[in-house]
Amino acid sequence: MWREYFGPGAHIHGIDLDASCRSYDSEGVTIHIGDQGDRSFWREFRHAVPHLDVLIDDGGHLPEQQLVTFEEALGHIAPGGTLVVEDIHGCPNDFSAFIERLVGEMHVANPLPGGKFAPSAFQDVVESLTVLPFMVIVRKRERPLMVLESERRGTEWQPAQLLDTSGRVIHGRGA
Repeated sequence: MWREYFGPGAHIHGIDLDASCRSYDSEGVTIHIGDQGDRSFWREFRHAVPHLDVLIDDGGHLPEQQLVTFEEALGHIAPGGTLVVEDIHGCPNDFSAFIERLVGEMHVANPLPGGKFAPSAFQDVVESLTVLPFMVIVRKRERPLMVLESERRGTEWQPAQLLDTSGRVIHGRGA
Protein backbone atom coordinates (compact mmCIF):
# COMPACT_ATOMS: atom_id res chain seq x y z
CA MET A 1 0.00 0.00 0.00
CA TRP A 2 2.73 2.52 0.94
CA ARG A 3 4.71 1.62 -2.18
CA GLU A 4 1.69 2.59 -4.30
CA TYR A 5 1.18 5.81 -2.38
CA PHE A 6 4.81 7.02 -2.22
CA GLY A 7 5.92 5.61 -5.57
CA PRO A 8 8.50 3.10 -6.77
CA GLY A 9 11.49 5.25 -5.74
CA ALA A 10 10.58 5.35 -2.06
CA HIS A 11 12.34 3.15 0.46
CA ILE A 12 9.81 1.96 3.04
CA HIS A 13 10.94 1.25 6.61
CA GLY A 14 8.56 -0.69 8.80
CA ILE A 15 8.86 -1.10 12.56
CA ASP A 16 7.28 -3.95 14.50
CA LEU A 17 7.70 -5.86 17.75
CA ASP A 18 7.16 -9.22 16.06
CA ALA A 19 10.35 -10.64 14.52
CA SER A 20 8.28 -12.68 12.04
CA CYS A 21 7.49 -9.38 10.27
CA ARG A 22 11.00 -9.51 8.80
CA SER A 23 9.38 -11.72 6.16
CA TYR A 24 8.19 -8.44 4.57
CA ASP A 25 11.78 -7.36 3.87
CA SER A 26 12.16 -6.96 0.12
CA GLU A 27 13.65 -4.67 -2.51
CA GLY A 28 12.98 -1.15 -1.19
CA VAL A 29 11.42 -2.39 2.07
CA THR A 30 13.32 -2.81 5.32
CA ILE A 31 11.68 -4.08 8.49
CA HIS A 32 13.16 -3.03 11.83
CA ILE A 33 12.29 -5.01 14.94
CA GLY A 34 11.86 -2.96 18.08
CA ASP A 35 9.59 -1.21 20.53
CA GLN A 36 8.54 2.33 19.62
CA GLY A 37 8.33 3.14 23.32
CA ASP A 38 12.04 2.30 23.80
CA ARG A 39 14.34 5.30 23.37
CA SER A 40 17.38 3.06 22.82
CA PHE A 41 15.55 1.46 19.87
CA TRP A 42 15.12 4.94 18.34
CA ARG A 43 18.84 5.68 18.74
CA GLU A 44 19.61 2.48 16.82
CA PHE A 45 16.97 3.28 14.20
CA ARG A 46 18.32 6.80 13.61
CA HIS A 47 21.78 5.33 13.14
CA ALA A 48 20.49 2.68 10.69
CA VAL A 49 18.24 5.12 8.77
CA PRO A 50 20.14 8.39 8.34
CA HIS A 51 17.48 10.05 6.15
CA LEU A 52 13.74 10.04 6.81
CA ASP A 53 11.18 12.18 4.96
CA VAL A 54 7.92 10.84 6.37
CA LEU A 55 7.10 8.90 9.52
CA ILE A 56 3.63 7.48 10.05
CA ASP A 57 3.02 6.19 13.56
CA ASP A 58 0.30 3.58 13.30
CA GLY A 59 1.95 1.30 15.83
CA GLY A 60 1.23 1.06 19.51
CA HIS A 61 -1.73 3.23 20.33
CA LEU A 62 -0.80 4.11 23.88
CA PRO A 63 -0.14 7.79 24.63
CA GLU A 64 3.26 7.04 26.20
CA GLN A 65 4.36 5.18 23.03
CA GLN A 66 3.16 8.01 20.80
CA LEU A 67 4.99 10.57 22.94
CA VAL A 68 8.30 8.69 22.76
CA THR A 69 7.93 8.30 18.99
CA PHE A 70 7.19 12.02 18.59
CA GLU A 71 10.09 13.12 20.78
CA GLU A 72 12.61 10.70 19.27
CA ALA A 73 11.59 10.99 15.61
CA LEU A 74 10.66 14.64 14.96
CA GLY A 75 14.26 15.88 15.08
CA HIS A 76 15.34 13.07 12.73
CA ILE A 77 12.82 13.82 10.00
CA ALA A 78 14.32 15.83 7.14
CA PRO A 79 13.47 19.52 6.65
CA GLY A 80 10.15 19.75 4.80
CA GLY A 81 9.25 16.27 6.06
CA THR A 82 6.12 15.09 7.83
CA LEU A 83 5.28 13.20 11.02
CA VAL A 84 1.81 11.64 11.29
CA VAL A 85 0.53 10.10 14.52
CA GLU A 86 -2.67 8.09 14.14
CA ASP A 87 -5.09 6.53 16.60
CA ILE A 88 -5.08 9.21 19.27
CA HIS A 89 -8.05 8.09 21.35
CA GLY A 90 -9.72 9.02 24.58
CA CYS A 91 -9.91 12.04 26.77
CA PRO A 92 -8.07 12.74 28.93
CA ASN A 93 -5.07 11.51 26.98
CA ASP A 94 -1.49 12.51 27.80
CA PHE A 95 -0.44 12.62 24.14
CA SER A 96 -3.43 14.82 23.25
CA ALA A 97 -2.53 17.15 26.12
CA PHE A 98 1.06 17.28 24.82
CA ILE A 99 -0.20 18.21 21.34
CA GLU A 100 -2.47 20.91 22.81
CA ARG A 101 0.59 22.48 24.46
CA LEU A 102 2.38 22.41 21.09
CA VAL A 103 -0.58 24.14 19.45
CA GLY A 104 -0.13 26.85 22.06
CA GLU A 105 3.58 26.99 21.23
CA MET A 106 2.65 27.76 17.61
CA HIS A 107 1.14 31.04 18.87
CA VAL A 108 4.00 32.22 21.10
CA ALA A 109 4.90 35.85 20.34
CA ASN A 110 8.41 37.10 21.11
CA PRO A 111 8.22 40.76 19.97
CA LEU A 112 11.00 42.39 17.97
CA PRO A 113 11.11 46.02 16.82
CA GLY A 114 8.95 46.91 13.84
CA GLY A 115 5.99 44.64 14.61
CA LYS A 116 7.94 41.44 13.93
CA PHE A 117 8.45 38.44 16.18
CA ALA A 118 11.37 36.15 16.95
CA PRO A 119 10.34 32.53 16.39
CA SER A 120 10.50 30.12 19.31
CA ALA A 121 12.64 27.01 18.88
CA PHE A 122 9.47 25.07 18.00
CA GLN A 123 8.22 27.67 15.49
CA ASP A 124 11.69 27.65 13.93
CA VAL A 125 11.38 23.92 13.11
CA VAL A 126 7.65 23.28 12.71
CA GLU A 127 5.72 24.90 9.86
CA SER A 128 2.30 23.49 10.71
CA LEU A 129 0.55 21.27 13.19
CA THR A 130 -2.77 19.90 11.97
CA VAL A 131 -5.10 18.27 14.47
CA LEU A 132 -7.79 15.99 13.04
CA PRO A 133 -10.08 13.53 14.81
CA PHE A 134 -7.79 10.81 16.20
CA MET A 135 -4.75 12.13 14.29
CA VAL A 136 -2.08 14.83 14.25
CA ILE A 137 0.10 15.84 11.29
CA VAL A 138 3.30 17.82 11.85
CA ARG A 139 5.02 19.43 8.87
CA LYS A 140 8.61 20.57 9.35
CA ARG A 141 9.95 23.75 7.78
CA GLU A 142 12.22 23.53 4.76
CA ARG A 143 14.61 25.95 6.50
CA PRO A 144 14.72 27.83 9.82
CA LEU A 145 12.94 31.16 10.19
CA MET A 146 14.63 34.47 10.86
CA VAL A 147 11.46 36.26 11.98
CA LEU A 148 7.72 35.79 12.11
CA GLU A 149 5.84 38.65 10.52
CA SER A 150 2.15 39.28 10.13
CA GLU A 151 1.77 41.53 7.12
CA ARG A 152 -0.81 44.28 7.38
CA ARG A 153 -3.31 44.00 4.56
CA GLY A 154 -6.56 45.69 3.69
CA THR A 155 -7.46 48.97 5.34
CA GLU A 156 -4.89 50.87 7.37
CA TRP A 157 -4.65 49.58 10.91
CA GLN A 158 -5.46 52.16 13.55
CA PRO A 159 -4.21 52.10 17.12
CA ALA A 160 -6.75 51.15 19.75
CA GLN A 161 -8.67 53.91 21.50
CA LEU A 162 -9.88 53.97 25.06
CA LEU A 163 -12.92 56.13 25.77
CA ASP A 164 -14.17 57.49 29.06
CA THR A 165 -17.83 57.15 30.05
CA SER A 166 -18.72 60.35 28.15
CA GLY A 167 -17.16 59.00 24.93
CA ARG A 168 -14.08 61.23 25.11
CA VAL A 169 -10.78 59.63 23.93
CA ILE A 170 -8.46 59.13 26.91
CA HIS A 171 -5.82 56.97 25.22
CA GLY A 172 -4.92 56.29 21.60
CA ARG A 173 -5.37 58.27 18.44
CA GLY A 174 -6.76 61.72 19.08
CA ALA A 175 -5.87 61.78 22.78
